[in-house]
Amino acid sequence: MLNRMSEQIFWQTLILDIMKKHLRKLSAFLLGIGCLISFQSSHAQVSFGTAQAVLQGETEMSLGGLTLTPDSDLRLTNKTLQTSADAIMGSPTNSISRVYIFNETFNFQGTVGIHYLPSELNGNVEVNLQIAKSGNTNGPYTTTSGSTVSLVNHYVSNTVNTDLRVISAVAAQSALPVTLISFTASKENQAALLRWSTSFETNADYFEVQQSLNGKTWQNIGHVPAKGESTSRAMYSFNALNQPAGENLYRLQMVDNNKSYAYSNVRSVTFENILNAVIFPNPATDRFQISVSDWGKIDNIQIINADGQVNLKIGKSDLAAFQAKGLDVKALRTGIYIVKIIYTNGITQSLKLLKN
Repeated sequence: MLNRMSEQIFWQTLILDIMKKHLRKLSAFLLGIGCLISFQSSHAQVSFGTAQAVLQGETEMSLGGLTLTPDSDLRLTNKTLQTSADAIMGSPTNSISRVYIFNETFNFQGTVGIHYLPSELNGNVEVNLQIAKSGNTNGPYTTTSGSTVSLVNHYVSNTVNTDLRVISAVAAQSALPVTLISFTASKENQAALLRWSTSFETNADYFEVQQSLNGKTWQNIGHVPAKGESTSRAMYSFNALNQPAGENLYRLQMVDNNKSYAYSNVRSVTFENILNAVIFPNPATDRFQISVSDWGKIDNIQIINADGQVNLKIGKSDLAAFQAKGLDVKALRTGIYIVKIIYTNGITQSLKLLKN
């Protein structure tokens, strides 16, 4: 009987010891009874309601990969945390594709850490990662020094004493000079109207507007000066005229005064065929022809390879022969080519040709 009682006391004591060791962590969750946590496929949201949640000092709280370990008790009320995959624009690289945004600023003193996936590095060298933070959504973003990076656990952390609202990570050699908050592309007849806005700029020089038909070869179609230094919202626009038929891709190259640069996300606009031009046969082995409703509206036709070089050009004086017999392409290498039709009104149309 005494042996059984001793065994029972032993286990009770052991359980109490374990509970005491973890009591601080348990209290953080028990005090946060008003905390609602829900995770979605692309964005995670954490909400702290009107009931005050207290995270005791030196206790780590993990919220969708973001860890906060305050030096002293941290009280959170009416706070909402969003996780976004849209990187902060920077130079020479953007931030990682994991950005945490609180609905309002709060002061934090302690350790901030981020668990990330290798696929979210976004061109950053993992060993050089530093915590990047801002006290508001308009920047400026401060990149810390001396962050600790675990290449095994894919985790970066650092101690801070600052106002927090936006948190991410970026390679140590990168700066985050431009905060791009929107970039859209819409069709206006045969033109693409591009609009974008920034909420913060520092040391910014200009925006290069780039266009592509295949997502690999890009050409500069516009140059727009930046504000340079700005802490308020700045609006920009560019009208890309006479765009070719088919899907057109657009992006911004954001260039600093030191000529470092970063790219925006890609936007697309699709334009219909102007004269319903069709290539046949396609794929082509020996020669190909084009069927078009009105040859009188065509100025010239160019055959462009994957490197953007013009291999063949059919001038206006040669269009009648091309219409009758087509074009001999036996000398062209196997691959994909762009057949660019330039109309007399300046509008261009691009068709894909596969050469076997």
